[in-house]
This record gives sequence, structure tokens and C-alpha cells, in this order.
Amino acid sequence: MRSVPVPPHLKTRILDQLATQRGASHRRRFFFAVAAAACVVIAVGILTWKPDSRVRFDINEVSRQADQNFENPQGEVDRFLATQGIKYQPEIPLNPRLLAFHGTTTLQGKQVPMLYYRSFERNLYAQVFIIREADFDLSALPQNEGGSGLGHQIKIVRDADPKAKHIYVILFNGDSLDPFKPQFAPV
Repeated sequence: MRSVPVPPHLKTRILDQLATQRGASHRRRFFFAVAAAACVVIAVGILTWKPDSRVRFDINEVSRQADQNFENPQGEVDRFLATQGIKYQPEIPLNPRLLAFHGTTTLQGKQVPMLYYRSFERNLYAQVFIIREADFDLSALPQNEGGSGLGHQIKIVRDADPKAKHIYVILFNGDSLDPFKPQFAPV
């Protein structure tokens, strides 16, 4: 076999063809390595990317919301309590313009809607806790109202609708709820 003569350019053509195949193979491996690295970088980027979810603070929006609440505080109370499934109709209505805060609070392990009224003229406050029959045994409520040694008074107020499944427990300071009742100007 060694004595077989090799045509003059055959060896060069074979070596060139092997080099071409080897180069193509290296390029394919390099391409796959770069593609795999790009996939890893994209996957890590997607898994670790956290877009800025902060909302840009707009002072004008705060002002508009405060104005809206001031223009119709009773509407604000009604909307809040509607989300709680309650229609607000106490036998003793309180002045909605004195509403300072509304939300829920925890009483005896239950989330209870609460309205907080504030009269800055006399430094008085009244908290209205809306107690639902679904959460508490309303028949166990005392018939007499009372106070504490710290000057707080408690008044239990029924809803104007006798079929209502909730009552209002009002905790207030002062002698009576008169400063919190709506004041109507004589006509």
C-alpha cells in the first residue's frame, strides 16, 4: 500500500477537505456554546428581573381624593360599608362631616367595620363599631349602656331597619352624642 503512488494534488485536497470539515465542526460547536450561554443569560435575567412597581406619587391625586371625601363624606361611608355588606342607617345619625377615618378593626378576634368621628372644637371623639349578627351573639348585648372610669361612654344603637342583621356600638368621650349629631341651620 505504501508503494502506491499518490496523485500530486490528492494529499493537499484531502488535507484541505479535512481542515474545512474540522472548521465547520468547530464553528457549529462554537455556535451552540454561544446559543446556550445566551439562553442561560436570558433565563437568569427573566428570573431575577424585578420591574419597578412603585407608583409615582401624585400630590394632585391626594388633593382630589381628599376633596371628593370632603364633598360627600356620607357617600364615602356608604361606599365603604357597602363593601362590607352593610347599609348604614343608625337610629341616631352622626354628622358625616366629622368623619375622620373609617376602616376595620379587630374586636374579640373578629374584623369589625369601624367609623371614627372627631370634633376638634371640643376635643371629642366617637368610634362606631358595626357589630354583625354573623360574628357575634347580639342577644347577649346588655340592655343598659355604661361608661368607664376613664370618661368613655358606650351607647348601643339599633339600625333603623328592624330586619338589619347588625347593631352599632358607639364608644365616645364627653357627656352625650349631641356634638356628633348633624346640626341643621334654621330655615
